[in-house]
Amino acid sequence: MDRLRPLGITYKGQKNIYIDEKDRLKIEILLRDKGISREDILIGISPGSKSYLKQWHKEGFAEVIKGILKQPGHKVILIGDINELALSREISEAVNLPGLIDLTGKTDLNELFALIERFKLLLTCDSASLHIASDLGIRIVSIFGPTDPLEYGPRGERDVVIRKNLKCSPCKKALCKLGTHECMSSISAEEVLSAIGVL
Repeated sequence: MDRLRPLGITYKGQKNIYIDEKDRLKIEILLRDKGISREDILIGISPGSKSYLKQWHKEGFAEVIKGILKQPGHKVILIGDINELALSREISEAVNLPGLIDLTGKTDLNELFALIERFKLLLTCDSASLHIASDLGIRIVSIFGPTDPLEYGPRGERDVVIRKNLKCSPCKKALCKLGTHECMSSISAEEVLSAIGVL
């Protein structure tokens, strides 16, 4: 759209997501039932992605969650669709701490909008949740590997993209031609915690 400015055509950025008050109320009730108060600092984590190659390793997510939960008043909410239930369950079992709440597959799309709106920050890979949070103005820490963050990454001033500067990345391929998945596997939990502001 910026290329059209010399022609006198401008675009005013605006939110495209509308959140109904009834969905906000449903999320308030859901969070309250999970023992979350308005004073809690909510960090959302969306570990899944449509493509396995765009996902960071579950062990990394587990370590990051443990680091976040050491901070007073912090709670972590896992989100995702019904296809990511197994991934979230494995992460939850690896963490096994009371401050982690798994809401994967437990909201419809409109309720997910209202839930993401409550987050102080969202940690995600290249996923639909990233674009929802970006539109809602929620701070994002995103992990990128085979896809290009300049095309698909967050746009907020406070957002952070974590990626490795490799010759092969971004490859934009469905399969890793090297078979290493180094663009994602070489990203450490410490790097992610530092970007979040925990370290």
